[in-house]
Amino acid sequence: MTVISDSLNHIFVHLHKCGGTSIEKAYINRGNRLDAVLGGDETGEELNIIWGRRFGLHKHSTAQQLAAHLKKDWDAYWSFSVVRHPQRVFESFYRWIDRIVVRHCEKLNVAPVDWLSRARANQLKIRPDFMAYEGFPPYMNCSDFEDFVVRFSKATTLGTFFDRLGDGNNLLVDKVFRLEEADEIWKELSLRFEKNITPQHENKGSVITDFNWTKKAADAVFAAHEIDYQMFGYEPLLHQ
Repeated sequence: MTVISDSLNHIFVHLHKCGGTSIEKAYINRGNRLDAVLGGDETGEELNIIWGRRFGLHKHSTAQQLAAHLKKDWDAYWSFSVVRHPQRVFESFYRWIDRIVVRHCEKLNVAPVDWLSRARANQLKIRPDFMAYEGFPPYMNCSDFEDFVVRFSKATTLGTFFDRLGDGNNLLVDKVFRLEEADEIWKELSLRFEKNITPQHENKGSVITDFNWTKKAADAVFAAHEIDYQMFGYEPLLHQ
């Protein structure tokens, strides 16, 4: 969820599944009328719709989109974002989709495996909105986590972290934190807010805690995010 804080001269560029909801929660709790938080809560979602219609901006706008909208004013803000190990992002996407499907099936009082079987056979009377998300078909049709990763790495249109934080040649944001070093994020925000910001964890996924990373799956993520591994100092992870 994008944050444009005129009171603090901050801009937060939110990358999917990189802990951004927790950061936006800090701005929402601060509650300044000069802070625009797109998404994050009911009011933020309403603002997200309004800004989308009026300015073409949304809760996952790229740095380039925000800079193009703000023009020369972009440099007046301290802009930042958070990245995460690319493989952990794929895990988070899987958890998130799994949670949505499980909750949907609980409401229907049906086993997820049965519901997914009908979904694959196009036998659903009502297609929930989340089926339109580009991550759902890979989840629905995968045989296991490795298969999901391979399918999703080919299907997603999100691009790399560098794509969303840069202009094709250079990063546009002033600071990029790694989620694995979360203490640095909260320390920096506490200094800039001039008060202690308590670390938070929002937008949790399903209860899946471990994933079997095969070489095929790890290679698929690396192929899709090679520049992110290089730019942000990550190494491929592989479970033995």
